[in-house]
Amino acid sequence: MTRFAPPPTLHPPPSPAGPRLPTGQPEADRHLSGGLKPHALHELAPATPAASAAAAAFAARLAARAAGTCGHVLWCRPPARPAPFPPGLAGLGLDPARTLFAEAPEPTQRLMALEEAAPAFAAVVAELDLPPALRMLASRRLQLLAERTRALVLWLARTPCDSPSAAETRWRIAPEPCALPALRPLFPGPGGVGLGPRRLRLELVRARGLPAGYCWILEMADDATLPPAAGAVAAALADRSPEACGTPGRSAAAA
Repeated sequence: MTRFAPPPTLHPPPSPAGPRLPTGQPEADRHLSGGLKPHALHELAPATPAASAAAAAFAARLAARAAGTCGHVLWCRPPARPAPFPPGLAGLGLDPARTLFAEAPEPTQRLMALEEAAPAFAAVVAELDLPPALRMLASRRLQLLAERTRALVLWLARTPCDSPSAAETRWRIAPEPCALPALRPLFPGPGGVGLGPRRLRLELVRARGLPAGYCWILEMADDATLPPAAGAVAAALADRSPEACGTPGRSAAAA
């Protein structure tokens, strides 16, 4: 494999503000003594095959927190899967302009790309699906990579796996229904219904040195990175009757 140098526009990974990386869920962060260990491997998997978008959203949120305001994120993925939607990543706080997507068809190629490029990034997201016999070896390599480069490494799996792993934590992610009142109404005005904050169910399957098996609900409310109208999907209803528009028209009885 040809070795390459990081692009000159990339900045070195910023130092985290504290010893832990908060998940955004207060009870989970208290259980984890402040949050996730920032320079370690963490495995994220959907609770069901239909929850893959929820797991990717949680990965994007954590990567954005690790990158801060000047760091960059490397996202390695197979070309056969649908690519992440850049405006959706921006709504989760992850700047697409500071996210580099690398595609490779084979998991071993993605692992090699990670090991080559990780020193230039604050966070790395690896979409990997490996047989159980190889997961322990791959997780050890990724954990050592995180310790050596002092980057957050997230293993984003397609399906949950109970095989042994060297990851610091292992999570199963699922979407949850939005709770009212809506923070992003579909149309302006008092009492407007709409979309509430995104909600995810976080299940801590494994945590090194801590009890596991807990579930929490994470609400990802709007922040400065998300415009107020980002959840709008339809325009406000309008009265387009002839009387309201000031144009002559036939009545229903005449028709």
